[in-house]
Amino acid sequence: MTLKELANSLRAESAEHAQALEYIAQMIEAMILANDHWMGFPFDARPVKVTGEFGVMYTIGGMTWEHEGIDFSLPIGVPILACASAKVIFAGIKDGYGNCVRLEHLRNGEKWWTWYGHLNTIRVQTNQIVVAGEVIGASGNTGNTTGAHLHLTVQREDSDFQPKGCTATLKGVVNPRDWLQWPEG
Repeated sequence: MTLKELANSLRAESAEHAQALEYIAQMIEAMILANDHWMGFPFDARPVKVTGEFGVMYTIGGMTWEHEGIDFSLPIGVPILACASAKVIFAGIKDGYGNCVRLEHLRNGEKWWTWYGHLNTIRVQTNQIVVAGEVIGASGNTGNTTGAHLHLTVQREDSDFQPKGCTATLKGVVNPRDWLQWPEG
């Protein structure tokens, strides 16, 4: 084989390798986009104990409603983290949620919202920008509760679902389990 033939052969192999690498990169990107668990977990405490599941019907004081989030049993004072980078659109007292923070996230051009309820303290202000994993408050027992916990609601702009018995502000709620990166152990 001449040097010129060898060079041409290597060029052809390089082109084939480049195409294969491009294909592999596209497959990896598709797998990443298919993994909907894009939100980080809202706290670092272990073990994780869920005391209220999404979609369960509750009746308290004669009112029945469908639970629009997940409740995590936590002692008062556990740092609560932003599940994803966002803008704070509410930080204050909200009806039965007590001290509450609502974040607005933008993902692939779509708006998402996370609500963090029953906080003991709030560490952010409306219009503040937070990054994923930043402390936004501490778990508590404010509002209508039966004990210290964090209530987390996730809403998606493209979802029309509204839980039975819940307010119009909770339109588009989705099961947080479908979007959170659940911790190991």
